[in-house]
Amino acid sequence: MFRARSQQGMAMRHPLLRLRVLSLGAGVQSATLAILAAHGIVGAQPDCAIFADTGWEPASVYALCAG
Repeated sequence: MFRARSQQGMAMRHPLLRLRVLSLGAGVQSATLAILAAHGIVGAQPDCAIFADTGWEPASVYALCAG
């Protein structure tokens, strides 16, 4: 959870900010989960996805991530 901060770095008087993050491995399982979440089939749609790029993925994985 994150606390919202003003540009001056002071904590703002707002509730905690909750982010839904999808850890995207770009394999079959995480790609399927991303598609299902995007269509509202499983849980709430993630706010963002994180893909840890090792640089060793085949070209097809990068094409899938690019959309």
